[in-house]
Parts: sequence; structure tokens; C-alpha cells
Amino acid sequence: MNKLKVTLLASSVVLAATLLSACGSNQSSSTSTKKLKAGNFDVAYQNPDKAIKGGNLKVAYQSDSPMKAQWLSGLSNDATFATMSGPGGGQDGLFFTDSGFKFIKGGAADVALDKESKTATITLRKDLKWSDGSEVTAKDYEFTYETIANPAYGSDRWTDSLANIVGLSDYHTGKAKTISGITFPDGENGKVIKVQFKEMKPGMTQSGNGYFLETVAPYQYLKDVAPKDLASSPKTTTKPLVTGPFKPENVVAGESIKYVPNPYYWGEKAPRSPPPRPGRRAPRR
Repeated sequence: MNKLKVTLLASSVVLAATLLSACGSNQSSSTSTKKLKAGNFDVAYQNPDKAIKGGNLKVAYQSDSPMKAQWLSGLSNDATFATMSGPGGGQDGLFFTDSGFKFIKGGAADVALDKESKTATITLRKDLKWSDGSEVTAKDYEFTYETIANPAYGSDRWTDSLANIVGLSDYHTGKAKTISGITFPDGENGKVIKVQFKEMKPGMTQSGNGYFLETVAPYQYLKDVAPKDLASSPKTTTKPLVTGPFKPENVVAGESIKYVPNPYYWGEKAPRSPPPRPGRRAPRR
């Protein structure tokens, strides 16, 4: 099997140490539990060492086939890459959820459902930016629908659930050039989007419901790429824009991703590696 690897820098090592410690404590809670293995590796491992600030963290994945780098969720179909894209924002997911996958406030965006008006109002954070420093806008959210509903992009994510959005079926079939059920109270460059539904569904309060999308795509960065070329464009495969705490510095097709801290991330920023001291060589990465 092919071995895939992802390299994270700076405080990512703290996150990994925490996760490993948590797994280890659960595994060791019962002395009678059989030690599980995946090949030659233990499924759970308790790391007794303290977290290290800075430095590099290397994480390896195994897959039956080379990972397919595609940073737009509507065009991606590779489960391994979906995991590997996590440090960059998980293909730019917007919402926070609780342990039951119910939407809660505090993420890159908040969603408010109104049963009476049959709408969902998505409000993007004012400080939400792409990794090049440009603003994430209402149009970026709508563009995600366009990449899925417009057959020219080649997405396989169109579903009957999405057809519950007013005007989206007409856009999908070419009867309309715009999506009438998606509007921008503050304009395309604003931070608020209203989605109009034909009817409300009980599952709309939870992530993964399928009735509205939970990601954004950088419209201004991608608008000049022909729809038929978008899935293979370097702008969506090896040179993407992201919203997460880390941004990909180098993507090797089918093999690896190297991340560095994203200075424009809206949340707690990962510390950047310090500059080399005068008279000393910079450490190799």
C-alpha cells in the first residue's frame, strides 16, 4: 500500500500530543483490554512526554491508492485527502457543532433557521479571510452551490435534498442563470447569506443534513477558471486558498502536504517558527 504523509509546523505538535494522550488513557483504563494493532502499529498509544513548542510534526497515512488533492468539497471524492486537508480548514467547513452534531455558535460562520419564513441565514465572521488575506464573502458561499449544481463543473454531489432550495433545480437544469433562493442582504461582498427553502426539514439543525451546504469556495480566486478545468486547476489542487489555522505551503500530488501557520486565520493562531539567530544557519525543514 502507498504511504502518504503530511507535515505540520509549530503548535500542531501540541494538538497531536493531546489527542494521542487522550487515546492512550482510554485504552489503558482496563488492564484486561486486548491491545489492538493496525499492521505493525498500535491503535492507541499513551505518550508520557510533554508537548513540544515549535518544530515539525510528521503524520503518515496509508491508502490503497495515491491521495487526490482537491480542496473544493463539491469536487472532492477522496476520503484520505479529506482527512489530510483538516489543518487547512477541512475543505473550508463553516460551522461548529456539539457532540450531537447540532449547530452551535462560534465557528467561522453561524446559521439561524426560521421555520415561519422557511429560511436559513448564514452569517460569516467579520474577520474570516482566505489565506492570502482577502475577505471571505457571501458570494464565496453561493459559489459552492454553483460548483455542485452546475453540471459543467463535473461534481457528483447534486442531490434531491439540495433541490429543496428555491430556484436551485432551475439553475441545475439550465432554466435559470442564477439561484433565486440564495440572496445577499448586504450584497455579494457582504457577510450575510439567506437561503430560501420550499419546506423545512427536521434534520436541518444538525451538520451533514444535506439540505444546505456547510463550506465556502474562493470565488474571486477561481472565477476565471473554466468550469471544465476547475477540478484539475492548480488553484484547487496544489495552490489553494484556505481558511484554517494552517495553509498548505507545498502539495505533492499523490504524496504529501506541507503546512505552515496561516497568519490570517480568524481563531487562535499557531506560533510561527522563530527566525534564525545571526551567525547560525536556519534549521532544515
